[in-house]
Amino acid sequence: MAARTRPVNAPLALVGIYPPPYGGVAVSLMRLLPYLDAAGIDYVVYNTGRSRTDHPRICDVGWSWRWMVRMLLFSRHRAIQFSTSRWQARVFAALINLLRGTRVVIYARGYSLPDSFFRARGLQRRLVRWTLRHTDRVFATNADLKERIAAMGYARERIDTVPPFIPPPDPPRAADIPDEVRRFCADKGPVLVANGAFVLVNGADVYGLRAMADLVERLLPQFPRLAVVVYMRRGAHSAQGEFQDLADRLQSPPLRDHLRLHDSSGDFLPVLAIADVFLRPTTTDGDANSIREALQFGVPVVASDVVPRPEGCRLYSGGNASAFAEAAADVLSNLERYRAQATATRSNAADQLIPIYRNLIGNP
Repeated sequence: MAARTRPVNAPLALVGIYPPPYGGVAVSLMRLLPYLDAAGIDYVVYNTGRSRTDHPRICDVGWSWRWMVRMLLFSRHRAIQFSTSRWQARVFAALINLLRGTRVVIYARGYSLPDSFFRARGLQRRLVRWTLRHTDRVFATNADLKERIAAMGYARERIDTVPPFIPPPDPPRAADIPDEVRRFCADKGPVLVANGAFVLVNGADVYGLRAMADLVERLLPQFPRLAVVVYMRRGAHSAQGEFQDLADRLQSPPLRDHLRLHDSSGDFLPVLAIADVFLRPTTTDGDANSIREALQFGVPVVASDVVPRPEGCRLYSGGNASAFAEAAADVLSNLERYRAQATATRSNAADQLIPIYRNLIGNP
């Protein structure tokens, strides 16, 4: 699909998914725009997702070949930021730098960039090195990711550690929770919430949906009115056969009365208004926006230790079902103490990004 007519020659271009769906990358991008407007930065957003918007600075492109060719041949942006884990996007970014002289930024939200290098051999590894040679700057979500990217041979001084969280403008409201979720939780408690999708990577359930099903069965004897609600990104399931096996399991008692997969492209934030605990049992991760949202509003977080997490999370050994249940039971049994620890984060990516963008586009 071709891009609509927008400010396509703005000095700054941002490439990524714009809501809906309300995933972490998309939400961060959406919340960044008012800061860019307030700073007087001239920009355009190329929305590579499926949504359509009438925002005057957003072009809906969906990774169309026509858009990519036009960008390579005619774009006049001074700097372009890519927020995507697609390796094809990194090659595209390098070509724009090579052919147009545009300054290119890669926002590494997770570990796909170093993984694509350290797990590769031969031609693929050389391709990764080539793309980085044509990348002016890399944003990494934490210090550990920065060191792994530096270990690829990329200059450390060109890597900025930028946790991607931008606080929401308003607190979560129970009135905005979908009726299906509200009815499911109405006569239950405590309420645990999570988000993600059913994605298998090398057989591992990345967002831990199976782990949450096991967790419910382990916790029910101690918390018989427990409710777990998982916001699922609509259309994001992989391994359909395995997902159907899980769905069938969740239709059997006792799980069907205590765990609900809410299939939605809507915003996850409102459900935090009724949540007692947020769960993040992922097998890999970046700097999860939803973790920081939970902490921002005093909701305790139980998370795997597979990557560095923000201060205030109750961590457990990733992949260990007993440790997951023990951590969740500990938090549920000591909610007031853990609520006091779940303090609002002071992180705001916009504070770091605006000065960097100004420098990149030559706008002091």
